Order: sequence, then structure tokens, then C-alpha cells
Amino acid sequence: MKKKFFYFALLSSIFPILFCNFYFEVNTNKIVSSLYSLVSFGEFFIFLSVTCLFLMIKKFNKVSFSFFFLFSFFYYFLSSIQLFSLFMYETYVPEIAFHNVNNIAHILSWNVFFTICCFSIFFILLLICFSSLKKSVSINRKKIFYLALFFLFIGVLTVVVFGRASKVSNNEKIRSPIVAFIHTYKRALLNASIEKIENVVIKNIDSKFWIKNTVYQSDIVFNEKNYRPNIIILIPDGISTRLITGYQKNNKDYLNIYKKFSELTPNIDKMMEKSLVIDNYYNHTAATYSGLPGMFSSSYPLGGMSYDEINLMKTGKRKKAIYSSLFDILHLNNYNSYFVTTDGEETLIPYVFREILHVKNIYSPTNFNEIHQLHQNYSRLTDNDIFTAVKNIFENIDNDEPKIVVAYFIGTHLNIEPRDFGGIGYKDNENMFLNAMHNFDNELGFFMNWFENSKFSQNTIIILSTDHAHFPDREYKKLLKENEDLAKGFEPVFCDKIPFIVYNAKNLPSYFDAKSQTSLSFSPTILHFLGYKNYRNAFMAGSLWDIDTNEYHLYSEGIQKTFCIKDENIFYFDDCKNEEQVQDKFSKIKQYQKLELDGLLFDENYQIE
Repeated sequence: MKKKFFYFALLSSIFPILFCNFYFEVNTNKIVSSLYSLVSFGEFFIFLSVTCLFLMIKKFNKVSFSFFFLFSFFYYFLSSIQLFSLFMYETYVPEIAFHNVNNIAHILSWNVFFTICCFSIFFILLLICFSSLKKSVSINRKKIFYLALFFLFIGVLTVVVFGRASKVSNNEKIRSPIVAFIHTYKRALLNASIEKIENVVIKNIDSKFWIKNTVYQSDIVFNEKNYRPNIIILIPDGISTRLITGYQKNNKDYLNIYKKFSELTPNIDKMMEKSLVIDNYYNHTAATYSGLPGMFSSSYPLGGMSYDEINLMKTGKRKKAIYSSLFDILHLNNYNSYFVTTDGEETLIPYVFREILHVKNIYSPTNFNEIHQLHQNYSRLTDNDIFTAVKNIFENIDNDEPKIVVAYFIGTHLNIEPRDFGGIGYKDNENMFLNAMHNFDNELGFFMNWFENSKFSQNTIIILSTDHAHFPDREYKKLLKENEDLAKGFEPVFCDKIPFIVYNAKNLPSYFDAKSQTSLSFSPTILHFLGYKNYRNAFMAGSLWDIDTNEYHLYSEGIQKTFCIKDENIFYFDDCKNEEQVQDKFSKIKQYQKLELDGLLFDENYQIE
């Protein structure tokens, strides 16, 4: 009996051992790693205590076996998910994953299924071991009871002692795998961001003090208001400037970087030679569901504009967000607007652009045959499909009014291998993200060749940016660790320097140092280039040329995760929250989000009163 139970416990301990190994491997702070590992062991001992209690059941029937099965499956399955998340992303499953669970296909790979299958097999073997143990031995229930109490004592003591918040853990509680999963899921389900916003009190609300009469304050004039070029905005998902060679020219180790990565983004580099290049520019929110509406409305969407939040708006259970939008101001100047996206209506991204940002024409797999009849597979659009759609909008939709066309590409999304969709890889194909960057750049090269030889090049601006930085997953961190020249200023958070390149525009400089300003200024800056200044709006920022560069700027992911950005450095919120400037900006975010929740943020009247 003791021997069999020892084998059972030994096999079960594989989980906390694996957690321990992964934490020590991926976390540079070994103290924090060891704390997480100890708390993980404590949780396992609590699980083992309950397992011992099952051994005391006199009549081990189908009901008790089913209960034990579900309990054990719950433990092993969630532990497997957390373990995989550690392996891939060097963190437990984050809240943002629950908000984007409908897009799980973009981040899953066969590695996930392989991992879960392996642990499921291990779990089933344990059940067989346990079942045969019950049938073949007599049990001293008194000894088992004391053993259960011992395991429970050790487990609870470990969790309580090592799971407390401390300065070492950045004042956050150290949670075990299962508890962390449940806690994160609960926060995502109840949307803790909204709970914090509901109690915000806004004084003098009748005055609408947050609504401005000008889009930007700067007296710098780039173009007069009658300048109405076509605008193409290319948004590959989640790219940072670290792997765009043209952005590294100010890096003292540029030659080393160029030798190794000169063939990675040659077409973006070529594009930059004839563009305004905005440098040291950061994303202000994440992920896509927050990043896209955030950049086109100069806001921090409430609750991260999660899939669940959008669905509540769509079904009328929550007031629809009413932003002032880049597209609305361009519509007032007789622009036609188009949006092309990888996924169909089921993702609700088309809904956001149509109903909240007010883009007039949406093309996705749902109706892609309207713009590209030769395309046969409408389940998901590749980078090539989307570039083809942009070309077809210009060539086949004939009207005299200028166009703004926004194209969102999923090919550079986390864990997408372009070669699975007919794309190309980079050199030895060792890094999936390098493959994705190179494939997008390759498709961009074909598109730019078409554009430069077309009649549209005479009066069309192309802007290349992104919805957010690349998520700091294991593969990305490994890449930076192997190439330290690229890792200057890198923090393992969902915020980083991102591209903002303006090609073929008139009267713009060739370079601008944003000095840590963010994509909160994306839309006001475009309107500044065009000379569209005097419109009522609820933009939270002005043009990049407006802002005092000595300010702190905030990255905020649904209020729950906020960081400060200044002097090309990212600071944890606890390290900067006492700054008066930071407090004012953080308070302003909460006020704007309260107004959004109540449907009061904007009245859709752009004319100056």
C-alpha cells in the first residue's frame, strides 16, 4: 500500500516540478521564481491531501469515482494550460487571453494539443493506478487521515507564507497555477476594469469640459485644408520597431544588426527612405480589440474593448461606445472610407469599424467576393489577399472623391506561421515571428511596385503602423536574448516602440523624434498633416507636435495594467503613480471611460458651436 501510494505521489509531483523548472528557466528574478514554485508545490500538497481523503471512502462506487475523476481532471487540465502558457509566453494565462478567447485559433498550435494530450494520458494512467490500488489493497484509514492532514498543513502553510504580496513581487500576491487561473478568469468575466469605473464621479458634467474645439494646438502648418490625398493605412498586427532595420540606424550597434537582419525587412527599409519616419513612438494600449479603436479615436477603450464588451453593445445590453473618430472628420471632407480585415463578422472587428468608428465599407471573408471574385477560400484572408483587396478598391471602385482605406493584417499575429498559408520564411525558418515579418515585408514589396507604377501614386499617402507592440512571448524574448544589440530598453510587457511611417506625403519632414509619445496621438497627427484642425472632438490627445516631450505618457490595458513611459523607458505603475502628472492622466482615463460607459463621451456633433 505505502509503496503504491508513494509511486502515485511521485508521479503526481511531476506537475509542480515542471512548474518549478519553467519558473527558474524563464524568470530572471530567481527569488520570484522560487516563490512561485513553492506556492505551486503548496497547491499540489493540498491536492494530494484531498486525494488521500478519497482513499478513505469505504465504498468506492461510480459516484465517488466520477467525483474524483472531475476533481482530478480539473486540477491536471488547468495545470496543463498554465504550464503551456509558461512555456510559450513565460507567464500564467493572462486576462487578455480570456477577452480574446474567440480568436484562440490565432494563438493555438499543435504544440498546445500535444501538451494537453500528453497530460491527459498521464492523468488517465494515474486514474487506472488509483482504481487498481483501491481494489487490491486494504487501507488503514486512520493513517491515511493523518497523512491527509499533514499534506493539507504543509500545503496551506506554504501557500500562506510564500504567497503574500511583497516588494520582491512588486506588491502582487504570488498565486498558484489553479488559483491564478480562477482569479484571472473571474476578473475577466466580471470585468474588474468596469467595476472600478462605475463609481467614478464626474463634476460639471453638463459643461462637457472634455470636448475640445480643435483637433490639435500646434501652429505648424503642413498642408492647407483643401489638401485631400487618398490615404492607405497598413496595420500589420503586433510589430515592434526592433526588427525593422531602418529604425535601428541610431543604434550604436547598427552595423552588427544590419549584417544579421538586412534581408528581414528590405521593403519597409526602402519605404522609409522616402517617408516621414516617426521614431521613439509607443503603443498606448493593447491588444487588437483595444488597439484598433484606441488609435482611431484617441482613447483608452473601456474594459480593453474586449470581445465580450463589444457583444454587450451589439445586443443592446450596454450602451454603444460613442467616440469621435478619424473617419467621421474625413467624411465631413467628402472622403469615402474602407476597411479590409482578415476575419469575418464572427470576430466582431467588422462591427467595431462599421458601428463604432463609422467606416462606410467593410470587406472581410464574409463578403470578400464582392472585391475579389477570383478568391476561393473565404475562411481567412492572407496578407496577399488583403493587399489585393486594397489594389482592387482603387482600381475597380471608381469615384471622384478621395478614399481612406485601412487594411488590417493578421499574418504577423502571435504564433502564426506564414508558410502554412502559402507565405515564405526567413532564412533557416527557425523563428516564426521572423518568418511572419519577412513574409509581410515581401508582400509589401509587391504592393509598392504596383503602387509606384500606378496613377494613384500622384495623390495617395501610405501610412504603415500597427495596433500594438509584439507580445513578449518566449520565442520573442529568446530572439532578443540571442541578439542583445536589439534589446536596448526592452521590458517584458505588452508595450514597446512601434512604427509610424508616412510615405509619399507632401510638406512633411523626413524624421521626427516622438520622445516616448504614443499612438493616442495617431489620428490627431494624421489630421494635422491634412490641415483639419477646427472640429469638435473628444480625442484624449493632440498631434505629436502638440505635446510637451518631458511628460509621462501612459500605456493602459483596461486600467488593470498600466505603465508609465518617459525618456524611452517603461516604468511599472507603482514606481510612477505618485507623480502628479501621472495621477492627473490616470484620473482622466477613468473619467473618459466612465463617460463612455454612460454613452456621454461624444454627441457626434463635430461643428464648432
